Amino acid sequence: MNILLIEDNPGDVELMREALQGRVETPELTVARDGLEACELLAASEHRGALAPDLIILDLNMPRMDGREFLELLHEHPLRQRIPIVVLTSSNAARDSERALELGSDAYHVKPLDFGGFVRTVDRILEFWNHASARTQAPRA
Repeated sequence: MNILLIEDNPGDVELMREALQGRVETPELTVARDGLEACELLAASEHRGALAPDLIILDLNMPRMDGREFLELLHEHPLRQRIPIVVLTSSNAARDSERALELGSDAYHVKPLDFGGFVRTVDRILEFWNHASARTQAPRA
């Protein structure tokens, strides 16, 4: 599993790395510090014919291009149809979660303040991905 984490806070990036360690299959983590860098990474991988990430985990509040702008840009892109996008942010504002879902995010989670809560949230995100992945790979009648 390949995860693209779009997060500008180095502490949160490290928390994600720690939360992913020790799993039976540790996901490969690529980090972009903002939406613009994520767009550049996605475009470069498309250009090279490389595999797109299996999952995008996105913060909302970042410099240059924030998570909302990234979702707006990716909303109609063909990649959006194939890659689940989960927002993981410090904002618990209803307008932010509603807007993120309107723009095509598949789930919205508020970052917990403690490491145990963070790990449980990452577990829920990975369970969501496993469920979504199984659904898209199931044989059709």
